[in-house]
Amino acid sequence: MHWHHIYETFWITFALGGSIFVHEFGHYWAAKRCGLWVPRFSIGFGPKLFSWRAKDTRFQIALIPLGGYVALPQLGDQETGEGAWDPPSEDIAAKIPTFGRRIGILSAGVIFNMLFALCIACILWAVGIPTPQNDRTVTVGAIPHATGSMRNPLAFSELSVGDQILSVDGVALQKFSQLPQLIAFGTRHMDDGQPSADLQIRRGDDVFHLEIPVSPPLKGENRLRHIAIFSAGELSVETVLENSPAQRVGIRPGDQILAVDGRKLFSPIALDEYLQKTSDEVNLTLSREGRALQIFVQPQPLIVQKSHMRGIWKKYPITLIEGDASNWMALNGPKGIRNCQFSSDELAANFSQIQHIPPVTHRVLGITFSNPQVLTHPNPFRLFSADARAAWRMLCSLANRHSDVGAKNLIGFFGMGRLLHHFVQSDLRLALAFIVSLNIGIAFLNLLPIPGLDGGLIFFAIVEKIIHRPLPKRLVNFAQGLCIFLLFLLLIYVCVFDVLRWRGDANLRHLDALYPSPEFATFLGTSAVPGEGTGR
Repeated sequence: MHWHHIYETFWITFALGGSIFVHEFGHYWAAKRCGLWVPRFSIGFGPKLFSWRAKDTRFQIALIPLGGYVALPQLGDQETGEGAWDPPSEDIAAKIPTFGRRIGILSAGVIFNMLFALCIACILWAVGIPTPQNDRTVTVGAIPHATGSMRNPLAFSELSVGDQILSVDGVALQKFSQLPQLIAFGTRHMDDGQPSADLQIRRGDDVFHLEIPVSPPLKGENRLRHIAIFSAGELSVETVLENSPAQRVGIRPGDQILAVDGRKLFSPIALDEYLQKTSDEVNLTLSREGRALQIFVQPQPLIVQKSHMRGIWKKYPITLIEGDASNWMALNGPKGIRNCQFSSDELAANFSQIQHIPPVTHRVLGITFSNPQVLTHPNPFRLFSADARAAWRMLCSLANRHSDVGAKNLIGFFGMGRLLHHFVQSDLRLALAFIVSLNIGIAFLNLLPIPGLDGGLIFFAIVEKIIHRPLPKRLVNFAQGLCIFLLFLLLIYVCVFDVLRWRGDANLRHLDALYPSPEFATFLGTSAVPGEGTGR
């Protein structure tokens, strides 16, 4: 195992295991401060992997890492699957906390998660969070006419490039990366039933509301609302590739492209879309060292997707590219098919619904644009508040029958590990920002009044205080057992979709062979790291 694998594993374990530990330690600390007996402190559920004893508490790491628990017999947690707890003395067993202390102990886990999130937010305030420069705007930079094979409904709406989006469904938009989340959590519909969103727009000196159509939920595991628009940003040339049209007409790194054929540009996406609509020479308006320049350039067509075949082998959709000796090689499929080569006759005999996809060309200039990362130092309380509001909106969206958000869209243990792996590889500060959101999410989840969670236990305590007597133990045990069972089923359900999303991404990797060599990708600028550059 290489050191970077150890590094990534450490931070994933710290984020997930540490967040669970902080929550359970909150209960443990509060219980000990109230003089209660804590026979067990467990990270994970099920059979223990290893354990140790400290005074009258046994600490353990269990097999199933989907949470943890602190055994508190004096709060009614008298039994587990291993039988009844044996108190160290009758005096301790008889010590029952008051209502106020009981609420404090049950709330301590949530409070500790929030304090942990606030501490991490303070660290991010000091060290900063890397943010793409074009994420700091709320201005629309491009509205493509199509996304893949689907028409973009926004291209035919009243929304225009250059508009500033001030709010979405009444929620203020602070930065452009908030937009997909606010759209996904939306619940509005037009009169004809089409999903929609209410945008507050500033166009020049005018501020008005605009109801826009939202693309229907995506197919597959993530059926969420979405819109296809891009943020505005400077078109600052980062590199000019050798033997490219841009190099031949004298475009230099550092030049800023302001307009094409007299049309003001707000985004590299808008330039790219314009280049695909015309086969003529284009007139670029540049800014170089404060001087305005006019340069005429003829874009060059370039193959960006190779010719390939698609067909069905049994029930599997297979993609094939040209192999050796006029054969076709399968890029995907089960073992025995993947990477095998087929002649034209074998294709006809073994595959159905065969389609020949011609090569795709793209008109390019041969330049890449910079999108530098800038360090932002968010106020820790504002960062905490923003993540808390996002968690609340997610819960409200889950509970709203008009929303497209469901349990399958939640992220489970595997999904969180996958996200953390990506963030740690990109920048540790992004992983720390995720830990803030994670702990706030854990706090909100545990406050839900569901038996088996802290909120359910707090609800039981309040009911007992109101009726001035304990609830029937059989009823409480049945409610908690049933809800814990259902919660485990939900966790398994969510984890299944985590794995499906993971497998879906892995299945797309075979498509890499459809695209040209890295030299072609560099010419297009598509090899730039997301957030660092865009090529045209």
